[in-house]
Amino acid sequence: MIKFHISSVSNGTTKARCFYSRFNMASTGQDCVTIYAKDYGHAISQVFGGDCYENNTDSQMDYFDQGHVRIVEGHPLFQAACKAVEAASDAFDRRQAKAAAKWIARRLQRERKARLALS
Repeated sequence: MIKFHISSVSNGTTKARCFYSRFNMASTGQDCVTIYAKDYGHAISQVFGGDCYENNTDSQMDYFDQGHVRIVEGHPLFQAACKAVEAASDAFDRRQAKAAAKWIARRLQRERKARLALS
């Protein structure tokens, strides 16, 4: 059983760090979730097996691909992958909002200090 997490996928024994992308494939028009490996190992291929895994490494051109898995609409794992994409996107939005709030607080604090120094 494959489990999708915010920044990884696992099959119970192997865990692979990854990030997600959801789009419509231009060639077929199908909705698709692509799971990109963050590491150069073969952990993502061990999680999904060899049927969905792609690695387009070209060592002659010094191009190394970490590998990815495409899950198209209609695949049994598609709904779970879509939920993982949404969860990862929500987590990213929360981190961005927190960082923006920190930046604004620091900026306001600097402005207050500058105003106090001038008075």
